Amino acid sequence: MLAPDTETTGVDSWHGSKPFLVTMAYDNHDIYYWRWDVNPKTRMPIVPKGDIQEIEDRFHAEDEIVFQNAKFDIRMMGTVGIKWTKELWKKTRETLMCSHILNSGLPKDLTFSCMYYLKLDIGKYDKAIKKNMLAARRMVEKYDLGWMIAKEGLPTMPSAKKVVWKNDLWLPFALKDHFKGNDDVDHEELDNWCDSVIDYANSDSEATMMLYKRQMQLIEKRGLMDIYMSDPRLGVIPVIFRMENKGIQYSGKRLDEQITSYQKEADRAARTCIGIARSKGYDLTLPKSGNNESLVKFVFGSYKDREIEDETQSLMLPVVKKADSGGPSLDKDAMQIYQDTLPTRSKASTFIKRLGEKRQRDTAITYMHNYERFAESYKDDKGREYDDWFVIHSSINPSDTYTLRCSSKQPNSQNVSKQKGFNIRYAFGPPPGREWWSLDYNNLEYRLTAYESGEQVMIDLFEKPNEPPFFGSFHLLNVSIIYEDLWKTIKHESKDSFGDKYPGWYRSAKEFGFAVNFGAQLKSGTADRAARRPGSHLKVLNRLKKNTELRNYWINFAKEKGYVETIPDKTVDPNRGYPIYCPRDKYGRIPETKPFSNHIQSTAGWCINKAMVRIQDYFDRNSMDDHHMIMQVHDELVFDFPFRKNKGNLPKVRKIKQIMEQSGDDIGIPLTAGIDYHPNNWSVSE
Repeated sequence: MLAPDTETTGVDSWHGSKPFLVTMAYDNHDIYYWRWDVNPKTRMPIVPKGDIQEIEDRFHAEDEIVFQNAKFDIRMMGTVGIKWTKELWKKTRETLMCSHILNSGLPKDLTFSCMYYLKLDIGKYDKAIKKNMLAARRMVEKYDLGWMIAKEGLPTMPSAKKVVWKNDLWLPFALKDHFKGNDDVDHEELDNWCDSVIDYANSDSEATMMLYKRQMQLIEKRGLMDIYMSDPRLGVIPVIFRMENKGIQYSGKRLDEQITSYQKEADRAARTCIGIARSKGYDLTLPKSGNNESLVKFVFGSYKDREIEDETQSLMLPVVKKADSGGPSLDKDAMQIYQDTLPTRSKASTFIKRLGEKRQRDTAITYMHNYERFAESYKDDKGREYDDWFVIHSSINPSDTYTLRCSSKQPNSQNVSKQKGFNIRYAFGPPPGREWWSLDYNNLEYRLTAYESGEQVMIDLFEKPNEPPFFGSFHLLNVSIIYEDLWKTIKHESKDSFGDKYPGWYRSAKEFGFAVNFGAQLKSGTADRAARRPGSHLKVLNRLKKNTELRNYWINFAKEKGYVETIPDKTVDPNRGYPIYCPRDKYGRIPETKPFSNHIQSTAGWCINKAMVRIQDYFDRNSMDDHHMIMQVHDELVFDFPFRKNKGNLPKVRKIKQIMEQSGDDIGIPLTAGIDYHPNNWSVSE
């Protein structure tokens, strides 16, 4: 068994960052490393071919290869020609996955994990090397060497932020070589800087080996080995690696078009807000994001301890929610309450609506500029470039959240909105010669809830989706319970009957449903406020008793054990599910909002991760090398296929649908997935 680690010229492998040092720690405590000179003008390492072969041979000779963040190190080694074969993937182990299964709520970085599991402080190496690297960077500037040192804003380093010195660990070796024979510099100091980099690198690989051994002892002791080694955990890592490699394509022209359009709409909404304030004699200054004193004083009449001079110049809205700071909130939930309760066409209602539109578009523009920052020119499978087409390679992390949901960054590809009338998916889609398909689990979390609880009226929604009175809609079921008087006035001829007659109440029912589904507690009154009917939450709890019992079971389970579990997968471990940590408040109590949500979300994450592994296996077994899974967004998977006339790929897509639904068989709950075809862009389905 060995544990490798890389030190690199940056973290952006798609933009030129490469490793300049590879270190390996064996389980017998032997340590080997390879260091390569870096061209200080280009930041490119000079790698002897013989080193590549030796490193690959060492990997192939071992039974297990242990990483702290395998995807990063494997991809970095790939940039200098070190190949990671299917055989090596089978040997790959991951301490991040170990940390997650042992306690998903704890930090998972190497420094914290070593201190927590080993009582080993490797942070001292970090502190020592930081001082040396900052001095090395100053030395480059002092002698005006003109080298390319790391800094924010470089197009080759889109991820570089405040702690940029870690991207320059190669500097001491370059300085030592440059000043060889020059008596004006302290060569002993340069040697110390170089030694500190080697010590830092070797400490990481050695600590990873020690950490993994300890974590495996705990995993074995807790009876979690089968779950840790399963497809939805270790098995999903190479699948995600391939997804990241392929990336997500977008049209530069369409993205520019959206940015321009949204900026005009944001400016127009801002002018309306400022005009409403001016009509009341108030000079409003809107912030670029969030709140400022001017906005809060206009909306509420006061900011902290400063009152507005004339109340007629303020909207004087009641405070429906408080921010963490204790002041009035204008977050998404509060804005929705105002939109649902303020008189239609009033100045206050119009102001809140336009403020929401401005914020929405400002956020979207920020996202889109971030896509541009990380993008590179798109090349197809044969290496051909296409004008106006770009690709982003988001980093997908399957062990970053409390639950089994993946996170995404650099850039975040899970924030691509598809709201009705506001869809920033328009820019994304298939480049020439390709087509996209997306498959989305149908009401995955609701299905898990309904069938696990055995609540028949909820199960009927799925088994009788086209029958009145609910037509498969949870929102209409809630409407029938909390707005019983209004419900009786409707002829239940279609799913839209209630929404057409009472659109405001229907929106409130949806907000109520979301609040309950995400764990709102009875005593908080959150769900009742969303429904705008006191007692609504209690009525639903009493009507859906089996669902209520299931929620209470997981709340009590979490209070007793500190965690919940996913629904067991009978193909992995039929007796227990994956343990998911439930965070505690400052008094050491587990908030009742978390256990059931964590249980359901993690089961959903398990299902989709298992489907991803099976789908990639289907591609591999059928030599479908030009068929790619490119994105996972919550319960949706997106695929990039060669274009076929008349939806010629549909039989393959139907097979994928069957594979996705197979995850339900594993946990004993029937799941279904819907199919969408995107021949032009992701926002339009055919």
